[in-house]
Amino acid sequence: MFFVGREKETKTIIRALEDGRNVILRGLFGIGRTALARHVAEVVGGRWTFHFVDFSRTPREMCGALALELQKHSKSKKRWEPMRYKSERYRVLHGNLADNKNHVIVFDNVAKLTHAKISMLRLFAEERRFQTITIIEHFIKESDEVLLRSMMMPSDIVSVGYLNRIETRLLVRMMAKKRRLKWDEQRIGMLAGSVRGYPLGIVDHVTGRTTNMARKNANGLEGE
Repeated sequence: MFFVGREKETKTIIRALEDGRNVILRGLFGIGRTALARHVAEVVGGRWTFHFVDFSRTPREMCGALALELQKHSKSKKRWEPMRYKSERYRVLHGNLADNKNHVIVFDNVAKLTHAKISMLRLFAEERRFQTITIIEHFIKESDEVLLRSMMMPSDIVSVGYLNRIETRLLVRMMAKKRRLKWDEQRIGMLAGSVRGYPLGIVDHVTGRTTNMARKNANGLEGE
């Protein structure tokens, strides 16, 4: 995983987790919110166990995926079998865990709060078994964001912005090197200036150039 910068945001998230608070991550699509959460999980090593859950799935699917993940840390030696939603939810919230670590659930792609999802989140918040990092989409309704913040208290809000000029150049350089693109510093600087610190723009451009090179080579043409 390519990751640069975000030192302040990383420290803020870790401090919140250390203090027992939840985190709400905000920012544009492609700005690197999920990458930041994964970076935090990597930085803290084994201090917490992180579980990434796609919030676009149904509550039953989310609890089923969590139950399967938590089975790896369970005292029970029984073979995991899927259950109905309420049973899955109960198993997630009350099942015995063999390790003594705190478990952090990362709810990704939070765009809309349905009644069923609100009910699930309320139960998670009330039980306080897990800390959470909630990654919200920039187009989420203001009323949904306010409701989410009220349910996840105490929580810190972390806004993820664009990379600065130095970080952008570094990320372009790293990706170009990984993909064996023979770009000089002038070209790296030009691309860094054009994407204006937007990580997804860098990924799209570099991977697009690599794809074009592969097509040229496949057609017997000289690569860049």
